[in-house]
Amino acid sequence: MVKAVFNNQQGLVQYAGVGVQFKNQVSLVGTQSLDAPSAAAAASASTILASSNLVLVTQQNNANDRIYLPSPADVPVGTIITIIDVEGNGYELSSLGDGTTATTINGTAVTNAGGDYSKELAITAYATVTAIKTSANNWHVSVPPVTAAPN
Repeated sequence: MVKAVFNNQQGLVQYAGVGVQFKNQVSLVGTQSLDAPSAAAAASASTILASSNLVLVTQQNNANDRIYLPSPADVPVGTIITIIDVEGNGYELSSLGDGTTATTINGTAVTNAGGDYSKELAITAYATVTAIKTSANNWHVSVPPVTAAPN
C-alpha cells in the first residue's frame, strides 16, 4: 500500500503505509479500535497510535479500564483525535509523557516530569471525546454531556 502525504515543503510525497495525511494543515490519517484493559501502566495495546484520528473504544472490564493518548511530543500542535465509547461502559483517559516534562490534560498533570502516569480523566458512558494537542505538553479534551444511552 501507499501512504500519500501532502506538506507545505514538498507537496505530494509517497511512503510505504496506508492513508492520506495533510501535514501542516488537517490530518486525516487513520482509525483505530482499542480495547481498554484494566487500569495499568501504558502499553502498546492501551495507547492510541500517533497516526490515529478516530478511535473506537471498547472495555475489557468496566469504567476503570484505561487508555492513553500518545505523548504530545509525538504529534504536531493542532492534532485532533476523536474518541468514541462504543460499548457504553465509560473508561479512564490519560496520556504518555515525553520523559522530561509533565504532560497535562486540560492543565492537570497526568504524568510526572519523568513521563510516569499520575492521573486520569474519567470519561462517561457513550461519550464522544475530542482531544486536541494545544501546546508542547498539553492535550485539551472536550467531553460533551451525555443525556441518554441508545436502545
